[in-house]
Amino acid sequence: MTTMSDMTLWPFFFEGQDGQPGAPHGIADERVAELRKHIGDDLPVGLEASVRSSFDDGLKGVLSTSIGDVVAGGWNHYRELRKSRDPKKHAPEEIVSVPVGKHSISSSHHPRLEMTLNGAPLGPPVVFDIELQLNITAATLKMQGGEIREIRPGSCKGTGTLRWGKALLAKRQTRTVTLPGVITLNQST
Repeated sequence: MTTMSDMTLWPFFFEGQDGQPGAPHGIADERVAELRKHIGDDLPVGLEASVRSSFDDGLKGVLSTSIGDVVAGGWNHYRELRKSRDPKKHAPEEIVSVPVGKHSISSSHHPRLEMTLNGAPLGPPVVFDIELQLNITAATLKMQGGEIREIRPGSCKGTGTLRWGKALLAKRQTRTVTLPGVITLNQST
């Protein structure tokens, strides 16, 4: 089972109802058209499939951001967290609990994917626009040394869109999910 701490944006947008991944359809067509401009219509056997596969792998790479990191990043702007980060009030080893009531976190991301053929760019970089809105009922954050170290979440409902230029590649709305146990963050947020 995928939890919020290890779920990335890829399954958020493309995991099917049955839990199986569902890749976007036709997303690599423009890259294949660029390849045809460079090589011509006589593509070597398997090259078109290789480009499509590489594009899908690259998309998975740019969508490897953890949902937990998105949430933690949103909380970094929360006023109560700024207070808990004050080194005059809290020693670096002190653990501070910060309750967070019902709230929303909005997040925008603009990852880029560049494909190359023999080291040369295969068309301009592809820039994706990701918009996320997470509605969280409650959570408790454990702070130490001015950093979020642990999240004890309540429940969450999210929406998100993934665009490539004007094309809507994916739109997702989750059901309300009771978030599991504890999310431990090992790195600075």
